[in-house]
This record gives sequence, structure tokens and C-alpha cells, in this order.
Amino acid sequence: KGHYGTMSEPQACDNGEACFFKFNNTFTTPDTKYTDVTHSSDGKAASTAGNTNLGGSGLIARIAGSASSSRGGSMSGGSSVMELSGPVASLCWGRFYSKWSSFAVLVNCAGVGVFSLPIGFWEAGAILGIVAVVVIGLLNVLTSFWVLEIMARAHGVTMAKKRGSVTRLNNRLSTRDRYDFVWVCHLFAGKTGKYISAVTLSLCLWGCLWTYVSVFASCMSQTIFSTFTNERCVVGYRGAPQPSENCRQMYIVCAFSYGMVVFAVSLVDYVDQALYQIVVLFYKLFGFSMMIVTVLVAMCTNGPMQPTGEGVKTSDFWRVDIRGFGHLFTGITFAFLMQYNIPDAVFPVRQKHSLQRVIAGAVSTVTVVFLAVSLLCGAFFNDRLFSIATFNWESYTGRDGGWGKGGKTWFGWLCTITVLLLPAVDLLSVFPLVAVSLATNMQHMFPDRIISEHPLWTKYSCRFLAAVPPIICGMMESRFTVLIIVTGLLVYCIECFLPCALQVISKRYCHNNYGSTSDHTTYTSVLSDNIVVGLVLALGCISFLTALICACIPDNVH
Repeated sequence: KGHYGTMSEPQACDNGEACFFKFNNTFTTPDTKYTDVTHSSDGKAASTAGNTNLGGSGLIARIAGSASSSRGGSMSGGSSVMELSGPVASLCWGRFYSKWSSFAVLVNCAGVGVFSLPIGFWEAGAILGIVAVVVIGLLNVLTSFWVLEIMARAHGVTMAKKRGSVTRLNNRLSTRDRYDFVWVCHLFAGKTGKYISAVTLSLCLWGCLWTYVSVFASCMSQTIFSTFTNERCVVGYRGAPQPSENCRQMYIVCAFSYGMVVFAVSLVDYVDQALYQIVVLFYKLFGFSMMIVTVLVAMCTNGPMQPTGEGVKTSDFWRVDIRGFGHLFTGITFAFLMQYNIPDAVFPVRQKHSLQRVIAGAVSTVTVVFLAVSLLCGAFFNDRLFSIATFNWESYTGRDGGWGKGGKTWFGWLCTITVLLLPAVDLLSVFPLVAVSLATNMQHMFPDRIISEHPLWTKYSCRFLAAVPPIICGMMESRFTVLIIVTGLLVYCIECFLPCALQVISKRYCHNNYGSTSDHTTYTSVLSDNIVVGLVLALGCISFLTALICACIPDNVH
């Protein structure tokens, strides 16, 4: 950069680990084999594919596994080899993973709220639950697509400003620069937008992380007590009796242990978590399949469980009760939350053209799982449902269809432990993802000079601030059912309001500065029109206000 000449946008090499770039049309190391080399000294990009031997003298910039300052360059084979970082604090530039890894990351982020949905279906009714899940799922697909467009416009505007161009923008996603919400808000809405987005994201995601700690500790303490003692240990959900002192201590131990594990994983970048996220995804699919199969077998054998409440009938599951919409809505929004994660999840993907299909596939997958688990659990357990549906498998014996009388069979123990651990495993994967995304956005609050001079210090200090406060709060406060309702209302700002506002603001910015067609991106379609944005925003406001009013109704259900 600067002294050595101009450098082009990097292209991904086949191995996903190192890329070579040309400075001023000269190369050094003889017999250097490369896949993609881009020329940019004359302002025109061109690519050369295939394995080619090049000779000459000059400078080669290599983007390796971890980026550092060019001052720490090393010499190799008579050439100067430098490791560089992108201008938007991307410390994993040049490292990639597949679109399937991105799919796993998005599904793991979006699916964490499914365990509280069955009780929401029971309180509001299955019909209202089905409509709400499908509608909110479609809205999430649209707003996620708009996040891709906003990021592409941010890249086009940033490159145009650097080159001093006032003509057509090259709106596409970059393999070098990551554009997070706070940075994008700063670009299109100035400092006011930057601080509003930073505060909103921090409150919402801190609330999510706090909830994760509480749910994990409650599920693990329940699993440990049900496995090794005859005492019940249920902490944090509505209607639960006051836990014993031993149960409370076990909750704190589980919360502390969880915090230590997820904090360590939160220090790892997304690329290094790819295999871990895929393994967790397979476990989740196995666990959900076990839940669905065991409930289906039990219903076919003995029918649904008999309600315990006075005057409650199994057919009440299909009623419509608007009073339960508040709990239903917050559970669904909490379950579908993935927009905050999209910039980090899609950044390491090389096949940028397939990102819309990846997002649509992730949302479709979690929607099907949400509906299957919620409908079956609600219809079978009815008013016996716990706030976290997996707790109902504590009494699974494997006899007489599944929940028969008698001691647990070996299959009963297998199902009980597998299902009870499902929220815990899920939360072990999602906490680091949320913490990394929150820390990345918090990093933009530092002055650019501090970020450039101390990139590692700002990176890890932000991850500490993102992860540690929620862990401490989770150890002190365990009422996760209240946290889910409050956080579910807050996260809707990220799911609906923030993407809608940025979609309109970014398009207007491009129109005013670069022409009427400058807002088009590789992801633009008829669904990108402002009319569609207005309809989504109106529907989101109506749903939000209805849920807020219903959440204030005194709880006389369950």
C-alpha cells in the first residue's frame, strides 16, 4: 500500500489459506505457483487462472492464516513476503470456509429458542402459532436478504470513496472486508446511526447471552439431579417451586462452568469454529429427531396425555387465544434471530453468489423444526408442558409407548439424557457466535487509530466485554422465562426495524451520491423495493405492539 503501489481486491485461492497479489505488474520468486492473481496497478482488474510459473523481481503480498502489520514482514526465497490486513479490521482475511459451514452457523444461531416455543403454542393456540411462525420466518428471509444488499452497497461505496470514483458502484460482497452493522450505520447514517446501532445491538445481544447462561445452567442442573439423585432441580421457569440449597448451588456451578468454556471458545474466530458448529448441528438434528419420534410413538400408542388443569381439554390446543400472543411472539423472534450474525457468518464464504440460497435454506430448516417440535409437543403434553420443552423428557421411561409407569429402560435413559442435554449442547455453540459478533461491532466504537495500532488488544478486550458481563449476570439471576420475553421484544429491533431502516437509508445514500441506479447489487430483486420494505415495517410494528400489550396481561395461564 502507498509506497509499494496499489493492490487489488484479493481472490480466494483453492486451498483457502494463502493468496498472492501483484504489485506494479512485477513478481519475485521464480517458479511460484499460484491460482488467482489480480492486476490492479493500472486500475483495471484481470484474473489469470490455473497453475503458472512466474519469474522476475518485485514484491509479493501474501495473505496468510493470521494477519499482522506489514512492518513484521519476513523474507522467503529472495522475496519480500508480507502479511496484511483489510481496512475494516478483518483479522482473518484470506481464510475461508464452505457455504455448508455458513449454513451450520446460521442454523445454530437461529434455532436456540425452539425449546420455549411449545409452551407458546399451547398458550396462544396452534393455529395462531402456525401463522406466526410462517409469517415471521418469511419476514426474516426478506430482512436477511436486505442485510446482504446493505453490505454489498457498503463495499461499493467504500471502494468508490477510496478510488475517488463518482460513477457506477461495484456493489458486491468482499472477500477481504467485513461490514458489520455498526460500521454500516456509521457509513450511511453518520455518528448518530453508529451510536444508536451500537447501543441497540449491545442491549439485545447481552440479553441473549444472559438468557443462554441461565437456560444452560438450569438444564444441566436438572439433568445432573435427575440422573444421579431422586431430587428434582428445576430453576428459572414459571410455576417452579423454590429450589433447594443444593439445587441452587448446582445451578451456580453449572453457570460458572459454562461461562469458562464459552468464554474460551469466544476467543476463537468463526473460521476455526466451523467443524465444531457442524458437529453441533448434527447432534441437534439427532436430538430433535429423537424428540419427534418418541412423541409420535407415544401418541400412536396411548394418545395425548390427559390435562391436569380444571376444565382443560386436549382440544384447547387448537383454540385461538390472543392473550398468549406475547409469549408466543417473543419466543419466535428469539428463535429466529440471525441477522446480527450474517456479516460474520457469510464473510469467510468464497461462493458469495450462493448466500441467498444458504440463508433461505437455513430459515426453511429451522421453520420446519420449529413447527414439528411445537405442534407435536403441544398436542401431546398440553398443559403439562414445561417452559423448556425438553424438561418433559425427564419422566421418559421407554415403557408403554414412552411415558409409562416403572423404571427407565436403557433406551429410556438414552432418550432422557440425549434430549435433556440438547439445550445445553445448543447453547455451547451459540454463545461464542453471538459473543464474537457483538465484540466485532463493539470494536468499531474505538477510534480508527487505536484499532490500527492495537488490533489484537481491541479485538480481545471487546470479546471480554461481550462475554463476561452476561456470564456474571446469569450466575446471579436465573429467571430465564422473564429474560426470554424481555429479550424477545428487544431483538425484534435487530430482526425487523434495523434492516428495514438501513435498506431505505443505504438506497437513498447511493441515489443521492452516485445516481438513480447505483443502489443495485448482485442480490437486488423485486423484493428489494421500498414498498415491500414499508409493508414489512408496518406488519412488524403491528406485531410488536400487539405482543407488547399481550405481554403486559397478567399471567393466568399455566
